Amino acid sequence: MDLFGRRTETAALDGLLAQAAGGAGCGLVLWGEPGIGKSALLDYAVDAAAEATVLRCRGTRMEASLAFAALHELLWPVRDRLETLPAPQAAALRSALGMSGEPANRFLIGAAVLSLVAGLARERPALVVVDDAQWVDEETAQCLGFVARRVRTDPVALLVAAHEDPDAGPWEGLASMEIKGLADDDARRLVDAVTPDADESLRRRTVEIATGNPLALRELPTLNRDEVLPGAIPVGPRLRRAFCARADTLKPATRALLLLAAAEERGDRHLVQRAGAGWGVDASAWEEALGSGLLEASGAQLNFRHPLVRAALYDGAPFGERQAAHRALAAGLPSNAVGERAWHLAAAADTADEHVAELLEQTAQGCLQRDAGPTAARALQRAAELSPEPADAARRLAMAARASWGAGNAGAAQRLLTDAERLVGEEPVVRLSSGLRGILEFSHGVVDRAHHYLIGDLAVVDGGRAAVELGAVAVRAAWSAGRTDLQQHALNRLLSLRADDDPDLSPVMPALTSWWACYDETGELAGSPPGGGGDTVGLLGVVPWALLPPTLLVWAWGAEGPLRDVLGLQVATLRRRQDLPALAMVLSQTAVLDLFSGRWHAAAEAADEALRLAEEVGADHVATQCRLALARLAAS
Repeated sequence: MDLFGRRTETAALDGLLAQAAGGAGCGLVLWGEPGIGKSALLDYAVDAAAEATVLRCRGTRMEASLAFAALHELLWPVRDRLETLPAPQAAALRSALGMSGEPANRFLIGAAVLSLVAGLARERPALVVVDDAQWVDEETAQCLGFVARRVRTDPVALLVAAHEDPDAGPWEGLASMEIKGLADDDARRLVDAVTPDADESLRRRTVEIATGNPLALRELPTLNRDEVLPGAIPVGPRLRRAFCARADTLKPATRALLLLAAAEERGDRHLVQRAGAGWGVDASAWEEALGSGLLEASGAQLNFRHPLVRAALYDGAPFGERQAAHRALAAGLPSNAVGERAWHLAAAADTADEHVAELLEQTAQGCLQRDAGPTAARALQRAAELSPEPADAARRLAMAARASWGAGNAGAAQRLLTDAERLVGEEPVVRLSSGLRGILEFSHGVVDRAHHYLIGDLAVVDGGRAAVELGAVAVRAAWSAGRTDLQQHALNRLLSLRADDDPDLSPVMPALTSWWACYDETGELAGSPPGGGGDTVGLLGVVPWALLPPTLLVWAWGAEGPLRDVLGLQVATLRRRQDLPALAMVLSQTAVLDLFSGRWHAAAEAADEALRLAEEVGADHVATQCRLALARLAAS
């Protein structure tokens, strides 16, 4: 069995099995959070003990209250050995296993199990394995604890897996080992083994969310990410069962508290207290919740022990209970907490609600001002779902597409545009998204088709700036396609545009158009450097990245110094905004400029970073340009 990152744990198990085989019986409790890999380590020990007699049982929530239920599972395969026991012990064990109606004597039952296991061990070493010990019935746990403390001179090993530190209770006195999460490198190896075709973005997000939990690392990459909102943590059925099992043992008021805490993502203890007041959440519920190991408190801050605990408890609750929790939290917020109230009301809504949609749109606008594109896209997508009118839904979907594109999620942007087009058609969505479909096609599709979209959409978008940006990208698309006829056509359209409505762009339009006009109708450079050369380039430092002149053109005119300064400003701005597609494009242009200027080290750094970003966001043309630059550097 291949266990990534478990060399210390498997070495401990090997040592325990060797010790038992040598006649020194011993026990070990493996403990840790659900899904952390305890069962896998038990399986490793069973496989490693090929020469031993293995007795195995697993506790279950359904049988936790049935006396000796787990012992029945453990010993049933060797029930014929009861005949080898002294009569009083055999009678007691038959009673425990439901084979007779005699009264049970716990001491005799413990002694009988000890005699039976020791007898088996005289023939070959014995390994007793107890999984999910937190659900083992008390009678079985007490019996096996009794056995574990009395096999020190027999070739017997007892392995127990449980959620809690066994510092008290039936396993007290046994050695214990806490099983912790995998290191990031081992986590990546596990994801690669489970999902070999996982892309880097999925691999990185899985490792980040799972925090070393092997069950999460195995399950998260297999879930349908298209059904998960950006920022949400998906939880599959196995994880949900694992983490919800412990909460199910708590009293109703405590479970209500945990649900409120799970629905309140900021960990605001005071808000959870206000919301829980009407749910019977009292001091005893808080005490039980904090004592469960699921929830932790530090002053006014609440945290779940693991982010997957929060997600599992939330997803595992019925929808009606989640709705009620969000309404209670919304009611407990102060009047100025518009954004938080919008999210809670949206989570509680199950029909169209324009008021909530408007609140979410306002929240998204604030997120965009803070350069929080993924959160803005999530808010706008939910606002579209709650919009009663198709036109409002389409507008919000188009805005969400722009936000997703800016955050580097081109796939989501394309899906959102398609959803918007189904509602109102192509042309309105072009206007609403400022021609995003052509930009997406240029970065991820066929450049000829991108040119077609971009040129056609020039006449549709609102505002001079949007049209100028589309025209500039259309020139680049034609250049990438090697079509001088399309390039000249795009140049003519670009040079005919005005930007009088844009106070930032209007003053630099003459400089911009003079640079682009240096191409003649064949697509070759013509004439002399425009304007003041470097001074003209310097004027373009305030324009969007898409409007900058071609790097090779500027280099040919000897103005690479000012352009490097402009690109540096663009890189700093785009890093701050985390506009990944644009950052990849500008870094690739920086790499080309440094390459032709003989700045080899700087060119390699820029090309490496741009290639990583381009692969992450799926910008194929930029990635190709970076690979060509790196190949040229390697050949130098």
